[in-house]
Amino acid sequence: MVNLDQQGLMLVADNQSGYLKAMQDGQLLDQTSLNSYPRPESFDYENGDFKTFSLNNGDYFIVWTMTNARHAIRAARFCVKEGSFCHYDELYSSSLQSGGGNFADTVFDMDAVLLNDHVIVAWRQKLPQSESQVYAVVTDTDLSDIETFYLDDGLPAGEQVKGLGLLATSDDQVLLVRQKCCTDDASGLYLSRWTLISGWSEPQAMPLEQSDGEHFNVDQFSLLAGDTSGIANLVVVDWDSDIARVLNDVDGTWAWVDGQLNLTDATSYQFAATTNDDRLSLAYATDSGVSTYSVNDFTALLQGAPIEKDIDEYIEGLAIQPSLDDGAWVLISTDDTGYLFSHGVSGASVLHELPVSGALPFFVSAANQDQYAAVAAYETSGAVRASVERLQTSQTTPPFIDIDTPESIHPGMPFKLCGQWAVSRPVSVVRLEQTAGPVFAGLPSQGRCTTLSAPLLAQSQQADFSFTVSTAAEDQSGSGSLMLPAFEPSVYVSGPVSVLEGQQADIGVDITYNNGDTYYGPRQVSWVQLSGPQRAMVPENTDGTHVSLWGSNVTADQTAVYQASVYFPDADMTLTAQYSVLIEDSGSTVDLPPDVSLDIQPYSQWGYDMQKVTISTDVESDITLKMYGSWSMLSDGNQPQSIAAGEEPETGFTRRYVGPFSAILQQGQSIQGVVRAESLSSGLVSYYNFEVTPPPVGELDPYVTIGGDSTLPDGDTVDITAQTHSDDSGDLYDGNVQYTWTQLSGPDLGLGAGLTGQSLTVTLPQVQSPTDIVLAVQASLTDEGMSVTAQKTFTVVDDDSSGGNGPTISWDVEPYSAYGYDMNRVTFDAGNADIYMKIYGSWTMLSDGNQPVEVGAGNEPESGYGYQYVAPFSILRESGKQMDITVRAQSADTGVVSYKRIIVTDTGGSSAPLN
Repeated sequence: MVNLDQQGLMLVADNQSGYLKAMQDGQLLDQTSLNSYPRPESFDYENGDFKTFSLNNGDYFIVWTMTNARHAIRAARFCVKEGSFCHYDELYSSSLQSGGGNFADTVFDMDAVLLNDHVIVAWRQKLPQSESQVYAVVTDTDLSDIETFYLDDGLPAGEQVKGLGLLATSDDQVLLVRQKCCTDDASGLYLSRWTLISGWSEPQAMPLEQSDGEHFNVDQFSLLAGDTSGIANLVVVDWDSDIARVLNDVDGTWAWVDGQLNLTDATSYQFAATTNDDRLSLAYATDSGVSTYSVNDFTALLQGAPIEKDIDEYIEGLAIQPSLDDGAWVLISTDDTGYLFSHGVSGASVLHELPVSGALPFFVSAANQDQYAAVAAYETSGAVRASVERLQTSQTTPPFIDIDTPESIHPGMPFKLCGQWAVSRPVSVVRLEQTAGPVFAGLPSQGRCTTLSAPLLAQSQQADFSFTVSTAAEDQSGSGSLMLPAFEPSVYVSGPVSVLEGQQADIGVDITYNNGDTYYGPRQVSWVQLSGPQRAMVPENTDGTHVSLWGSNVTADQTAVYQASVYFPDADMTLTAQYSVLIEDSGSTVDLPPDVSLDIQPYSQWGYDMQKVTISTDVESDITLKMYGSWSMLSDGNQPQSIAAGEEPETGFTRRYVGPFSAILQQGQSIQGVVRAESLSSGLVSYYNFEVTPPPVGELDPYVTIGGDSTLPDGDTVDITAQTHSDDSGDLYDGNVQYTWTQLSGPDLGLGAGLTGQSLTVTLPQVQSPTDIVLAVQASLTDEGMSVTAQKTFTVVDDDSSGGNGPTISWDVEPYSAYGYDMNRVTFDAGNADIYMKIYGSWTMLSDGNQPVEVGAGNEPESGYGYQYVAPFSILRESGKQMDITVRAQSADTGVVSYKRIIVTDTGGSSAPLN
């Protein structure tokens, strides 16, 4: 195990797969490769060096190297809000290879520290037939700026060295400690400091002699921070004499702490230390358990306290971390058990035993806030298992529930609002609600994070939220607020101050927030000329923010003035900016490309809502079009005509403009295109980018549905799928949708705090009587900045008593003619089951008495199933029309329900996924 946080997020090195995995509540969130250069032998990941840092925004930064792959150092950043490893890179890789073709192991004693927004990584590099050297890498936390340094730490050539430690002692300074050995008159420590400004300082040797002049032989050391910037603590251990001593350093002056630690009955060389405020806590393994010591105020050794627990097994791992009561957690592991202890001034006591039966523990970790402990075990099969225990301690700790608000919010743009919590029991549901301020679509919501869209406000306003965490015992709530900035954009035009007649210039509209950041939200830009020689701006992109201008023919220099109007639809606000440019006379008349204008207006005829597109030029021109997208064209003789292959004026311009044409566009359809106008007299060409979208319609009124049988046999594994619809017409929404599933009631299906994805696969519990399970899904429409929710009750029945699955539904659609009409006859069969139908679409039914019977309101067997099947019925075969039918068949014997969806068009029928 590499890390465990308060939300149960685990970062685990998996020895079998070779991946660094991020897991939460037993679910895999993401994984990234531990090694990018595979070697023939299996990697010893569990004994590798891993350093993990928590960044200010809650993300985690991990640096590692492996025991039998010490040719490289790698790093990754896990972005908590995205739930993925968002950055990964190799910080260092040796170019040396051994005789067998494998990379030579060169990296030893790696350590790393977080210094502001940089990570410093140092290691001892031992090259073949040469002495070891020290190198360091400095990288930002996005892994975008990586630098490597050679460090001359002053150790003479030929000296044996072991051990390396790094400690950040101020905002810009790092302390490097190295040990040389191994004779009585030569061993000691070397210190050097490094700052981000001046680099490495001169190294300073520190002979480790006690006050009586006796030499202290260092076998192990631990470098720890104090409670104040500039204080460092150094714990050194002499295993030959079973003695530990403590030194502290203030502003570069080292001194021994009074007293020494007699490591009575020490065994297995397991030793750990940590700091908590002004207390230094130490623990070491003994032949019967573990003992602990404290150093108060970093100046005086307190009495050691053996933990009152006889442990006869060999201790495999030991970890120590600070607790909330000025003490520390101590966590040890044996062959089959982990033990958690509390250590404070009054002594130490056992609190919990963590079973890891059948596993060989290789690493132990205790988490902060007195709420979590973990044992990661290396199974004999080669797989890594993380056993996580949530603990409620004897100390009463109030729930820590907070809202992690984003660092910056831009009006009109989406952002994530995430909750944090630390409670002592497993969490079943988390819920985010708004209590005051401008209304956000998509709230309330379930799950740790919710994507919201910041409103466009005339004045800044505060929004208040509550965040509720539900456990099996109770609900705990916290609150948080964020200040929504006012939408105060600025608009200005950039371009040259002068343009020579007959020459082209590029003009741009820049839109920024009041803090200078660029605005990328919805906007519509239009241009108008206010004065000067007439020449229209030509769009270079479809939103009008970039245009080009040709200098008109002038007899003398003249100034042209243009105005850009930017409309912000979400704020119903328009801002303008003017642009003046001097059109310079060249002394002669020049030919200019055609001046193209384009007009798009809503148009209705024969029951169709369309957009009529009119293109014109100032000179007679051949106008051709390059068009992409999806549309239907009104066939009135003006529709663009196809150009034969090989006769196009340029690649892609496959249609010729004939006259104003009308495009029939459904929601989600559009035409993106380029107008090419070639002057018939001069041969010069102009281009004009355009986009045609559907005419304005009413507001979007989406909803989400949960498909699948409502009655399900126990023990089955089933897929449950959600569908999002645009409005009550039943048309599917075609934008981006993010789904989050939660369970509201019933036997636990293992959804935890929420699972994502349009489809949900669950294994149903065994039941002896009908049991209801209620599931909820939230569909976040990220393009719209809104969310919709739905819930559905599934009844799980005993498979033995119900006779198995629901009725089998068969169907058939075959051509049929009667009364001079061509039709399709639709037949359903489900045995003796009652058949009801949910129908969407547009169709014409043959009224012969066999048509489905409409069910009165309140008599439907299930919401939406408003028609009862009577007998095979017939519908006219009409182009462009279809009948979307979901069939519901309920067994009269067992009550089990089956569903099937069929789409009937003029060409026949086809199966479709349930919605």
